[in-house]
Amino acid sequence: MLFEKNNPKKSLAIIEKALEISKQDFLVGRNKISLAIKELTGVSLGDISAQESSNLLELSKILKKEVVGQDKAVEEVANALIRSRGLRNSGSFKNKPIATFLFAGPTGVGKTELAKALARNYFKGEENIIRLDMSEYQTPESINRLIGSEDGRKPGILIERVKETPFNLLLLDEIEKAHKSIHMLFLQVFDDGRLTDSSGNTISFKNIIIIATTNAGTGFVVNDFTKGLSYEEVRTHFFEKVKEHFPPEFLNRFTEIILFKPLNRDVFAKVLDIKFNKIRESFYNSHKIKLSLDSSLRDFLVSSSYSKEWGARSLERILEKSIDTALSKALLQGSIKPGDSLVLTREFLSQYGL
Repeated sequence: MLFEKNNPKKSLAIIEKALEISKQDFLVGRNKISLAIKELTGVSLGDISAQESSNLLELSKILKKEVVGQDKAVEEVANALIRSRGLRNSGSFKNKPIATFLFAGPTGVGKTELAKALARNYFKGEENIIRLDMSEYQTPESINRLIGSEDGRKPGILIERVKETPFNLLLLDEIEKAHKSIHMLFLQVFDDGRLTDSSGNTISFKNIIIIATTNAGTGFVVNDFTKGLSYEEVRTHFFEKVKEHFPPEFLNRFTEIILFKPLNRDVFAKVLDIKFNKIRESFYNSHKIKLSLDSSLRDFLVSSSYSKEWGARSLERILEKSIDTALSKALLQGSIKPGDSLVLTREFLSQYGL
């Protein structure tokens, strides 16, 4: 559904963009509307263009640069999206969400990072993520917070967010913590691509990618990958072990169940490089100072912060407390200035008590 009757502002924005595209001939048809939606959201609704085909076929390669050490997971996601686009307007796929994924694996291995990377590369930005902490929906009554109160006076969070941004990525964090009635609610969304709120209004999820994350069963995932089992063997084992958390009919509705491996030290070091490159780019844009990371400091940061149990979850905080703090103190003291090039070393950090 191109226009939501419950969201005239979004429909008006699409029409205005279509008029802007049509300023040469002032003729607005279905193709111009599709172009407007593509420009505003990154989502294509019409026939597959050569550029879109190229983007989809390159998606796996792009995502692997942003999420390291999880090549199989990335490939599974990219292939599912290629299938979805090819079958989008046919048969039972016509009204379903773009794709639905269950991301499973230990903490800090890239589940949320892949969701963010997908939002950036498929929906034109992380601002197009609707993120819900499912630990906040542990009771049967909490369903009203999602779809609205029974008396219709208080709108539901999920309904309102999807009405505001109908082209987005819906991230359901720690889905295993939600009440079973919430699982059944999303099973309906996976099946039908729509949801009816407490006032009887129907909202489409057709142009949404849904990603649920879970830590359930991750002990088995870690052990199986450590033993050298294949991806498919681990997935079969995982499916059997998590039935106590999710009913089989719920698991079977996902487009794909995506497994994430624990990070080894080499992959962790690559994650550090990616995060430092973001610091370097941001610092140069803000202060016009070039940064580089001394190899001994890099090795120290890896050895002092690597944890097989926690993955890269604490890495960003460690970089903030060390590198960001030292750079901030150096700026305030005037010891670095625009135009400088600075190699970050352990000695540099120690100057600032770090």
